Amino acid sequence: METEQLGSWQSPDYIAAWAGEDAIADLLELPRRISASLVGTSGVEVRHVVDLGSGPGGYLELLLDAFPRARGTWVAASARMGPLARGRLARFGDRVSFVLGDVEDLASLALAPAQAIVSSRVIHHFSHNAIRGVYRNAYELLDEGGWFFNLDHFGTPAGWKERYRPVRDEITGGRKRKL
Repeated sequence: METEQLGSWQSPDYIAAWAGEDAIADLLELPRRISASLVGTSGVEVRHVVDLGSGPGGYLELLLDAFPRARGTWVAASARMGPLARGRLARFGDRVSFVLGDVEDLASLALAPAQAIVSSRVIHHFSHNAIRGVYRNAYELLDEGGWFFNLDHFGTPAGWKERYRPVRDEITGGRKRKL
């Protein structure tokens, strides 16, 4: 992750502004529900869910509701996101563990195997090589028959950001102010 971007995720002001003006949270609700349904109808017994770059924990919350016997692991590099997630996920008690670590270095986090690994808000920050590594490490972490969902766009050739932002803002209304 670029140093400047990583630094912003350590800023309490940035985190508060981002969470308060999250322009795409509502858009993620449907694909998150679809992924939970796909896993639920697959016949896989879900005992462990890992949410990469979990942020405030919305995707993990949905999956823990969908699979009441599963435990979940919240993974994020931003310590400042932790309090938001802990508040949101508190009702799950000891079913949730919190791992502060770099998703790009997933193999070093010593996570338990999972039947579902999800991500929706972090992989677009990574280089193509890093994305390959995350996918490879996620595959190694999955149990046989497990599921991996990445509901994020990710790094593409030059000019993508300039094309994506106007379309995103047209659909979501954009942020009220620039972060």
